Amino acid sequence: MIGCDCAVCTSSDPRNRRLRPSILVTADDGANILVDTPPEMRIAFLENHVRRLDAILYTHSHADHIFGLDDVRTFNYRSGAAMPVYAEPNVLADIRRIYAYIFQATQAGGGKPQVELRETGPGEALALHGLDILPLRVCHGRLPILAYKFGPRFAYVTDVSVIPPETWPHLENLDVLMLDAVRRDPHE
Repeated sequence: MIGCDCAVCTSSDPRNRRLRPSILVTADDGANILVDTPPEMRIAFLENHVRRLDAILYTHSHADHIFGLDDVRTFNYRSGAAMPVYAEPNVLADIRRIYAYIFQATQAGGGKPQVELRETGPGEALALHGLDILPLRVCHGRLPILAYKFGPRFAYVTDVSVIPPETWPHLENLDVLMLDAVRRDPHE
């Protein structure tokens, strides 16, 4: 935390260095699918030598989940194509508003990310690069957001405070459940 002098915040141990939530899933064909683009996306990709990105899935449009989107332009240059971006309609609207410059006609080679916005929602199965992906409804406080299940055995659930009854069956019998929960007290 900025301004904190506790043992964790001043630690030199890299395990105590907080990056905002995101996950990169690699398909059998080598394609990389990213869930959320946090502000530290560039740092994480450099540290982990990520050279390919093929699609982005968004859970919600809070700053800690979308403010790395500008760095997608590097992958546009490499692929020569727009980046497919999947999210709920309200998240896509926020991206259009926050990143208005992306969608405005400017000079060729304007140094901005090229994205192709695609709507998705809970229960709308996606098939990307041989991966079966199922968006699931969870809640971040009162805000409905998405979690993602990759195939039958892995799910990624971030910023969750409530898992609705219809989502629970999709989280059973997994090999791996990545769960990032918010505090116990009510979250507004």
